[in-house]
Amino acid sequence: MNSFSAYLKINAAILSCALALLFLCNLIVDPEGRFDLVTIPGVNQEKTEIMEAGGRTAKALALEQGEYDAVILGSSRSENGLDPHYPAFGTRRVYNAALQGSNFYETYQVFTFAKKTGHLKTVVLGLDFLLFSDKREVAGDFPDSPFAGTNHWLSNLKYLVSPDTFSSSLQTVQDNRARRRSRYTAQGMRGRPPLADEGRVNHRDLFIKILTRNFLVSEETYGAFSYGPDRVEMFRSLVNQCRAEGIALSVFIPPGHARDLEALRVLGLYPLFEQWKRDLVSVLVADAARHPDRKPFQLWDFAGYSTLTTEDVPLATEKGKPMRWYWESSHFKKELGDLVLDRLFDYHDPGHVVPRDFGVILTPENLEAHLALVRAQQKHYSETHPQEVAEVEYLAKITERFRAPRELSAEAVSQRESVGQQNDSYEETTSQPTITSVHRQSEGKKTAATDTQ
Repeated sequence: MNSFSAYLKINAAILSCALALLFLCNLIVDPEGRFDLVTIPGVNQEKTEIMEAGGRTAKALALEQGEYDAVILGSSRSENGLDPHYPAFGTRRVYNAALQGSNFYETYQVFTFAKKTGHLKTVVLGLDFLLFSDKREVAGDFPDSPFAGTNHWLSNLKYLVSPDTFSSSLQTVQDNRARRRSRYTAQGMRGRPPLADEGRVNHRDLFIKILTRNFLVSEETYGAFSYGPDRVEMFRSLVNQCRAEGIALSVFIPPGHARDLEALRVLGLYPLFEQWKRDLVSVLVADAARHPDRKPFQLWDFAGYSTLTTEDVPLATEKGKPMRWYWESSHFKKELGDLVLDRLFDYHDPGHVVPRDFGVILTPENLEAHLALVRAQQKHYSETHPQEVAEVEYLAKITERFRAPRELSAEAVSQRESVGQQNDSYEETTSQPTITSVHRQSEGKKTAATDTQ
């Protein structure tokens, strides 16, 4: 009996020591920068793991402590592409609070949280189609973050005794010893998406990966997209609150590459994409009608087949050849984000030339004509970039087995049948090595997405 009691005491002591070491390591290294008790060069100076748990807690704490009067909201497109330091913001103190892999529920909660700080005067809101999918759940550490109303003490205790935090602590030390830098700025912007390699980027490979590993197959992206009307009502509430509290609101649809729109078309989602734009316009029109004496909130649409969004993608043989505006079909670079901000704030940088076809303000008067114009531009793109269109269609075909079944409209079914015939022709004629390799990968298993909007 005594020996068993001694055994329990020894094990309890060992467990207590392990927990204490875990606690101290996480507290000192502090991979998410929650406490900043000590900064040790070569150990924890660069918080390379600060957003690896999802970034929700880190961004909430930054909003609490930073006294920002302007926030950028949206998905990883806004997180990667909009620079809080860009001169178009003027004297505003800006934080990029956009979240990767998010939905509009999360975006709405971030807005509500930022508003409670008492400093919020300006909101730049990037509205991605995927934010409005009811298949998207909250991501990362959102349930443990202040955005979800989680108690700070409880969240921090879980953080300090978590083996996942310990793993991040070890990685932080390793990265600091290797002199790696954090991909995030202090103002919440991420320099590039996770799929982008450290060295020379193979853009063709990234364009293929973002479709085959994510957008064409995932339930949370286009693979089983389901439009959530409740998300539109949340957007309406956000607009109403901005109006009631005198918060300046700039709304835009981000400039995904033309191949992203081709994916929507191939999967039969493009008619719904157009309806979504109509719904957004209707929300802002209703707000303007209720406040005829106030400046209306504008919706800028950058999602089309413009001079910039149809940028040529390097061939598979052109490894390392840079693209000026895009990482891949979903994420645009800061350089393109700067032009978006030029439009939103009517800012004129002497070094920038913004093409006239980049961005249009959607109104009830021009909406249908604009949608028809984009459809015409799509036809032109298919004529000038037939290989790009054929590649997207072929990738959609070889990943079809991985997509969840989804009800389609008669128009969407007709589109799918037409695309299927074109795919058959493409499969017989194509000899691109990258497509062949993707086909082999797809035969093996469904790969998990490493980044979403």
